[in-house]
Amino acid sequence: AVVSTQSTGVDPVTKRAIADFKSQLAKVVVNNLGKYNKVDCKEGRIMDSNDFKYLARKLTHGLTEKEMQRKSASELCVTDSLKQRVRIYISSYMSKFGPIYHRT
Repeated sequence: AVVSTQSTGVDPVTKRAIADFKSQLAKVVVNNLGKYNKVDCKEGRIMDSNDFKYLARKLTHGLTEKEMQRKSASELCVTDSLKQRVRIYISSYMSKFGPIYHRT
């Protein structure tokens, strides 16, 4: 089925910019979540690969929405300051779960 861009209100160029940003951000999120998947993790240890995927998806979507509120689609890009904010956000988010992460 052909989807009209008028019904969604987002032009293809904007959609592509958001998708590219989300893809780049997902790599940053997965990279930062990786340490919580390791055996020697002391806080927020992710025991299951499904939980890891769930968290990566949830955090990526949430952080993308947050950035879209702050900037227009054409301004979206993964900068060093964004990477640092993501690292801090994930660290504080995972610290809420104690030694082992449990999906709520």
